[in-house]
Amino acid sequence: MRNAITLGVPLTSAGEPVRKVRLSLHGVLASLDFMSSYARRVSQY
Repeated sequence: MRNAITLGVPLTSAGEPVRKVRLSLHGVLASLDFMSSYARRVSQY
């Protein structure tokens, strides 16, 4: 996947100490956009 980032998540209970998770940049940007618009709506109340 070209437009992706790999995130290392440290785990304490699993056999592997760090699990690598691939995130698409499109999904990350969409999530950030949603959170910022939600925060704007919440701040208006």
